[in-house]
Amino acid sequence: MINPSDTKKYIKKRQGYKYLLSFFVTSLIVFILFQIFLENMVVDGNSMSPTLLDGDIGICVKSTFATAEKGDIVNIKSSYLGENIVKRVIATEGDSVTIKNGIVYVNNNQEYYSSQRTKGDVSLTVLKGQIFVLGDNRGDSTDSRIIGCISIAEVNSILLFHFRP
Repeated sequence: MINPSDTKKYIKKRQGYKYLLSFFVTSLIVFILFQIFLENMVVDGNSMSPTLLDGDIGICVKSTFATAEKGDIVNIKSSYLGENIVKRVIATEGDSVTIKNGIVYVNNNQEYYSSQRTKGDVSLTVLKGQIFVLGDNRGDSTDSRIIGCISIAEVNSILLFHFRP
């Protein structure tokens, strides 16, 4: 004869295994989706200060699944610098960019991502397949003012959110 208390223990134990299996499968699916669609980055330097600080961690969507737009913060594999850089997209293909008297204009409209005056004089139209990027910390940034427009192919990912460890 089967003892009812043994049956209850067996059912609880089996439910526990079901919950554990559900947790494992869910974790595996999240991990796989993260590997396919997302990547993490660690900010190195102060060129995006005060928006991003040195050591901040960002979660980004891979550029295979999204297109960088004006205002986006992007992680770029710079062929010019030979390293990854994090910058803000100021202009995309077809946009005209002018930097004059410390003010950045995109299509003759003032850009407001940074309150800092921007050094250098620039007047150009962004070519097809390229973007113009600037760091938010304009005084301490190697960006399109120096290295020119960036090929969209060099954009690794687009920042979704960040946090400070």
